[in-house]
Order: sequence, then structure tokens, then C-alpha cells
Amino acid sequence: MSTQHPGHSERTSISNCTTPRLRGRFAGALAIVGPSLLLAACASSSITQTGGLSSYQGMASVKTARTKARISADAPALAAARTVRIRPVAYAPGAADRVSPDQGALVANLVARTLCVKLSNRFDIAPEGEPADLEVKVVITRMTPTNREAAGASAPLRVAGMVVGVPIPARIPVGMGSFAAEGEAVDGGGVQRAAMVWARGADMFTNRPRASKIGDAYELSGAFAGDMATLVSTAKNPLHDIPRGAFAKRKRPVPAACDAYGKGHPAETFMSGFIAAPPEWTDAKPHPPAS
Repeated sequence: MSTQHPGHSERTSISNCTTPRLRGRFAGALAIVGPSLLLAACASSSITQTGGLSSYQGMASVKTARTKARISADAPALAAARTVRIRPVAYAPGAADRVSPDQGALVANLVARTLCVKLSNRFDIAPEGEPADLEVKVVITRMTPTNREAAGASAPLRVAGMVVGVPIPARIPVGMGSFAAEGEAVDGGGVQRAAMVWARGADMFTNRPRASKIGDAYELSGAFAGDMATLVSTAKNPLHDIPRGAFAKRKRPVPAACDAYGKGHPAETFMSGFIAAPPEWTDAKPHPPAS
């Protein structure tokens, strides 16, 4: 694959709605909602290269029923690393134009928070200004807003289905969002040791509805950051090669350095899943620094 020059982008459109794996898993639900909704069951997304990474060469294409990515990893170099620093998460030009600055900051902060928590189970988190074996950089390249009204209307339907025992999909298949990003880990000499370009669209079965323009981007950005952290921590394909439950239990406490990004709200899953509460309400944002 040729390296993209800064200022140029390459997009590969994908749709996560019609794979046999997805159809088989949710055959019962699709029988209820009707075949006509199959093509609307997921939002499409696209892999986007913006030139924000130091290199795009040597990246292997990988995908699942819902995610498409390109990855590379230098296993020996990653295994030798002990410390990591997380650079501020950035947006490619135009990627956050359809959401407010506060909403964009919330999504970027969740990416950084997830990276910090996940990476800290394998690495020491180096403070800004101190040397680190690796530096992780992320650029959010595409973020399609969620239809707030459709997401809000989905929550009572889901609860009603649970009450009467009808296995309906989690949400109405209208106005679902998508998210794409690219990230890399470079060593102290600026040599790229891991890289990932990632895209996923929300679907009506597995993504909880949140009544916010960033409802889906918020959830999907956390999934991206988890995959990026897994790639850097293990040098393995996070979409396929990680055994189920491999990171179920932490081996180390979450360091105080991650407090800079706030902590996940304990009621976030309940509130978003049952009343479609937007992340603007449920995200435990970091406290401003003391003056």
C-alpha cells in the first residue's frame, strides 16, 4: 500500500449490514422486524487515511462482520517497551464539523481515557515531558452523527420488548452513526512500531441507543481505543487473534495518571441502555486542573 501524503485522504466504503455471520446471529430478530429492514440494520462507515500517521506501508487488511481495519505491529519492539505516553487525541479537518466543540471533546476524551486504562495494564504511563519507550497518537478521521430522535424513541421499545418477552432489536434502524480513526505507536526515535486504521458503523442489534448526535460515535470510539490498546499491548490482531476473556481481569491497578481523563460513570450502561441517556449526561468528565 502506498503511503498517503498529508492533506490527502483515502476512503474505502464498507457496509456491515449484510454479512451471513450477522444474519445468522440475529435471524430471529430479523424475522420480526422484516427482511425489508435488513439493509437498514447497520450504518455504513469508511476507512479513512488522512496522512496523519508517519507511514501506511506494510499494513494488513483485517475485518469482522462489523469492523474493517488495517494494522501493522513490530512484535519484538512492542514486547521490549515498558513505558508509554498518550498524546492528545486530534481530529482530521472536517471530522467533527457536524457536532459541537464540547461533544467532540467528549469523544476525544473517551478515546484517551480508554487508551490510558487499557494500556496501563501492560505499560507504565509516562507523564508529559518525561521519556517513554512508546508514544501513542490517535487522529479521529470520520464521525457520522446519530439521529437523536430515533435513538430516543428506541429505548422504550426495547424496554417494552423485554417486559413482554419479545426479542426485538435494540433500536430503530434510522439515523445510526459511524466512527473512523487511525492511530500509531512510535518509539523514542520516531519509528512506527504499531499502526491501525479502523472503521465501524453502528448496528440496530449491539449498539445501545443514546439520544445524542455523538451517541454512536461515543460507543464506537471506545471500541476503537480498546482495539488500538490491544494491538500495542500484544502485537496481535485485536479483531481476531485475542482469546476471549484474555483481559477480563486486570493485573495492575489503574494509575492516577488516568484520572486526568475522568472515570466511567457506574450507571452509564443502565442509563444509556434503558432511557437512552446521552453521554453528555452520563460521562464522568475530568475535573479541571487546579489553578
